[in-house]
Amino acid sequence: MGQLEKILKGAKKNLKPVYLIYGEDKYLREQFIDKFIDKFVKQEVRDFNLTFINDGEDNFVDSLIAKVKTLPVMSDRRYVVARCKDYFTGKNGNDNKLAKLFDDFPETTILLIVVEGQIDKRLKPAKKIKEVGEIINLKAPRYRQLDNWIISKFKNHGKKVNRSVVQLLEEMFSNNLEQLENEIEKVSIYTGDKDLISLEDIQKIISRDRYIEDNMIFKLVDALSERNEGQAIILLNDMMKEGEAPLRILAMVVRQVRLLLSVKELKNEGKSPDQIAKILGEHPYPVKKCYRQCDNFSEEELEIMLEKFLKANYEIVTGKYKDSRFSLELAMISSIN
Repeated sequence: MGQLEKILKGAKKNLKPVYLIYGEDKYLREQFIDKFIDKFVKQEVRDFNLTFINDGEDNFVDSLIAKVKTLPVMSDRRYVVARCKDYFTGKNGNDNKLAKLFDDFPETTILLIVVEGQIDKRLKPAKKIKEVGEIINLKAPRYRQLDNWIISKFKNHGKKVNRSVVQLLEEMFSNNLEQLENEIEKVSIYTGDKDLISLEDIQKIISRDRYIEDNMIFKLVDALSERNEGQAIILLNDMMKEGEAPLRILAMVVRQVRLLLSVKELKNEGKSPDQIAKILGEHPYPVKKCYRQCDNFSEEELEIMLEKFLKANYEIVTGKYKDSRFSLELAMISSIN
């Protein structure tokens, strides 16, 4: 049973008046809202007794208080969903006013406060909610839980997968649940009546650009770091067989080298992979791979490599050589010799 299912099962036994839900994963936050509504709010009363609000609206706290204190219509309960980015994450001038709402909270209202990111539990409103309701940190599944999540999603589509398929999907998308669900649905549709999904099915159907960028580009940079000219050329050939143009491959390599440089600089400052991902605004998965990979290069080597690939880009754009592939190969070979 997943985290969402456990929370909803607990809520069915003992429904709290207030839930403060927070987490980094938008997919999980929205899934919680949808499943909570499906479980507790009857379809026929939603028009009158289900209200949404977000803290970007004017007079958010006053509006929230008014909605919470509004009596339900033809129902025992009213439900309010408040999406927040700024409240509960740091001090706010309206914290005291918001905290007072939970001193005398209406028995006829259920309030879901869903916060994007982490919260500060030391804040007065959070402390008050802990007294009357429940605070829940939504966490994306990892390791065995993520394996089971992927398998169950395929099962929902009437499909079976083996361990190699699960592993490839995790390598490509980490625990980005929204992306995983989209790709699983795509694979399930494209494979039609086929029951067992193979590794080859995934490689043929799934986002080709993402597969190339997240796997072959890392492998190509690995080959460059090992000064393995032959393997680098083989990988380049493989990508071109997949239909990738030299300029597109070059753009992905340049992006990767720039990311390696940024990660290496921040790693040298003592930053962790998660901190670096947040600073750069990147998904943690490629950052963690770069965190390991950047040890194979000095900053000077990465800067020289970037310079050579940018030169190749200029040569391709200006048509210096008839075969644009030649510029790319030349940049690769010169960057490792």
